[in-house]
Amino acid sequence: MKKYLESIRQFKLKSLFFRFYLLTFVFAILFIGIFSFYVYQIYFQNFSKAQETALDSFLTQTVEKLDNSVYFLNDTLISLSREPAIINSIIVPGLEHSARNFETAFLLKTEAESSDYISGLYLYESTDQILFTSQGAVGLLEDSPHEELVRYCQETANGFCLSQVKNRYYSGLTSYNGAVYLVCNLIADNNRFLGLLIAQINQDLLFADLTETIASLPYSLEIRTPNGQTPLFCGLKDLNPNSQSLVRTSSYTDWMYTLIVPPYEKFTLSAYLVSVFPALIFLLAIGLLCSLLIAQRSYQPIHLLLSSIAPQPRQELEKDQSTKKTAGSEIDLLTMTYQQLQSDQKAAEAFIRHARPDLEANLLLDLITGDPLSEQQLDPLITTIQSNLTLHGKYQSFLVHLSPSAETGDLVSYMVFRQLEELLKSTFHREWGYLYFLRPESDSLTFILQYDGSLSAAKVKQLQQQFLGELKKNLEHISAGLLLAYGKVYPNIGNITMSYHEAKEELRKQLYYEADRDAEVEGNGSEIRGSTLPGNSLQDSYFVSQLGLLNSFLSSNEAVLAESLLTQILKELCVSDSSILEIRQWCIRILDILVERTLDARTHTDNLGNPEYQTLYQKLDKLLDQKEIYLFMVKETSRFMENIKKELSKKQHRLIAQAKEYMQQHYSDSNLSIHQIAEFIGISGTYLSSIFTEFTGENLISYLNSYRVSIAKDLLINTQIIIKDIGFKTGFNTVQNFNRVFKKFTGMTPGDYRKQYKA
Repeated sequence: MKKYLESIRQFKLKSLFFRFYLLTFVFAILFIGIFSFYVYQIYFQNFSKAQETALDSFLTQTVEKLDNSVYFLNDTLISLSREPAIINSIIVPGLEHSARNFETAFLLKTEAESSDYISGLYLYESTDQILFTSQGAVGLLEDSPHEELVRYCQETANGFCLSQVKNRYYSGLTSYNGAVYLVCNLIADNNRFLGLLIAQINQDLLFADLTETIASLPYSLEIRTPNGQTPLFCGLKDLNPNSQSLVRTSSYTDWMYTLIVPPYEKFTLSAYLVSVFPALIFLLAIGLLCSLLIAQRSYQPIHLLLSSIAPQPRQELEKDQSTKKTAGSEIDLLTMTYQQLQSDQKAAEAFIRHARPDLEANLLLDLITGDPLSEQQLDPLITTIQSNLTLHGKYQSFLVHLSPSAETGDLVSYMVFRQLEELLKSTFHREWGYLYFLRPESDSLTFILQYDGSLSAAKVKQLQQQFLGELKKNLEHISAGLLLAYGKVYPNIGNITMSYHEAKEELRKQLYYEADRDAEVEGNGSEIRGSTLPGNSLQDSYFVSQLGLLNSFLSSNEAVLAESLLTQILKELCVSDSSILEIRQWCIRILDILVERTLDARTHTDNLGNPEYQTLYQKLDKLLDQKEIYLFMVKETSRFMENIKKELSKKQHRLIAQAKEYMQQHYSDSNLSIHQIAEFIGISGTYLSSIFTEFTGENLISYLNSYRVSIAKDLLINTQIIIKDIGFKTGFNTVQNFNRVFKKFTGMTPGDYRKQYKA
């Protein structure tokens, strides 16, 4: 608080504080003006658009409500057409069946009286042209006063189809003399027309709610038949000649809805300013206060800096105070301070630049030999030394060690490693990345290769092969009994210790076999990693490619293909003309691949921790016969592959369980797809579909539809939700698709299912 009051006292005319305040206040005024204009644009000029949206929503809801009512009546009429009395009267017609005919007429009368939405029902049988009415009349059509109505419905109902079966019109709407009729065509299996079931809709009740709604609103609404000729509902009022119209056509009934609204109210800028004037005054007061606070915050560091500057620069500036203004004095002091800081910074950068290699080496040495550091700890260290090192580059450790057979002293070792370091620096290509040399131990040379973090895995592998080729040439040139080992490439500098320990483990293995190497191998002048393997013959190239393919199969979880290829490699290897030593080296390569993949898959086998596993390579080294080697490798590789397949099977079961759980949580999403489910789990859609079918016996889409149908069945029995809404709630994109899938799994439509099990 004391520092705050002290900086406030510097608020003098033409001071830096005053200039900060003035500039901040100008920006505040500009912000308030722009914000006010934006509010005007959004909330007033776009007001008409908001009204249009509201009217469009009102009209859409009106259409949907009437469509649902007609849909309910259509469903009722179709259900009535399936009554035994109706079917019997159509299939076995005749006026001589008086008892049956009376039962049919009574059924029509009962149904008409039980439904408020139906004013009258008519059943027309086309063979004998008999007409049944809900008034109880039964007779020939030509003797009925409703003959013209029936003929008209027969001719026009197909033009306004509501639903159809097997590409034949099943039911439709028509209008006659201003009344609306719902017509159900009765058609035999051989497409022969049997008759009509006609229902006259009670329009007063159908439009009752709409009439009350329109009466309370300043709108007019008109509903007409599809041809626009016959008005079904007319709620017109005296409106302004400039009224606007919104037209909507129902996709279900084809009725035309016209909503007529008065002109939208317009807002002027002056009216807006008058309405928001108190708010503008309040915003200006807030702007004054905020400007003062921001200016104080901005000036506070400058005030502290000026207070801490030595007296000597101040005295030099105050000698000519009469010709300098206060702001000028402050700016000159800041300029001198900034120049001094720049000079100090350049000196510090020069020092860091000179010491950077040693600093980088020490940092990397700490990483591979000391305690692990987090990214939060590493980031300031890397930034401070202005290094080429990055947190998320690609790093790989290399280790060069003097062979125990090369009896050399410390001085010779130093000279050998020094020569190798100079050779690498002279032959190193910049496109490979950056190379850092370390000496954690006296008998070895460690260097870290940093690849560009943006490179793909394939490009990194290509650069790695190029660097290894050049490195092996240099080792052969020195020819001082050097062993080479290296770890994997890791995408984080914090993991470089893992690559270093992998290289050390590989070196330990080489030293182990070095002690028991045959005289033929000991005679080589340069024991580079891999030099004990077969040479570059055509047969050796073939085995190299086969092992690469084996590694690829294991990496992509193709365990069956990998097992088949492994059997083929062992057979071909043990019948080849290679020496026992070469066959053993190829088998070591195979075991290395299986061990690596087993550890990557985190399989907990009985081999990984006991002495038998640790002496696996020793057992192989003692075998002197091709048949013994073959039987040994078949036994050990089978054990590895069995554990890999078990772990893979567990993983696939977990993936399937995750997929099922995700589908059960998101079944209501009609856009749910295999790609979306697979992306959530973290695998490809093709792989998910393949393992789901393999382990469950059904494809994924079939399972999803089956689950949706089970939810729909529960809703049909235990709720009053209409069938159309149930299809939507369970994730089906259309009613037709819902009906089709539901019938596929249950053998009946949703409506029939509800009738059968809810009764």
